[in-house]
Amino acid sequence: EPRYSEYYSHTPRRGRNSKKNLVEMSAPEPKRAKAETKEEEEDKLNDELLVAAQSGNVKEVSRLLEAKADVAFQESQQGISALMAAAVGGHSEAVNELLCAGAPWNAVDKSGRCAGDYALRAGHQAVVDRIVSAGVAAELLFAQM
Repeated sequence: EPRYSEYYSHTPRRGRNSKKNLVEMSAPEPKRAKAETKEEEEDKLNDELLVAAQSGNVKEVSRLLEAKADVAFQESQQGISALMAAAVGGHSEAVNELLCAGAPWNAVDKSGRCAGDYALRAGHQAVVDRIVSAGVAAELLFAQM
């Protein structure tokens, strides 16, 4: 079964520089602007959403969405979204949770593949069908506008 990690390699963020001398290490950290701290928190939530979606952890996906993780977030390296991560693993409950929260069914990664492509290549027809159903519903709503 293909895993999300085959399509996405996450490099953890580096912590504090271990080569700092003692004076630098004992100096107080400069205060960060709130926007930077908020941005870091959002990045952490979004990264956690990708991991939860990859593993099919629906409770964690729900918790992260309630905590305001961005359902439309795509990581910068390859453009993978949480929906794509859940789709490639065949996690239909996580896919459904993300779609119900407004995940864009038609978002594409940097290679031009959408979540349906990931599910199809991995052989998860039920997930493909759910994503297609979400796309059809969206198009029908747009047609009525």
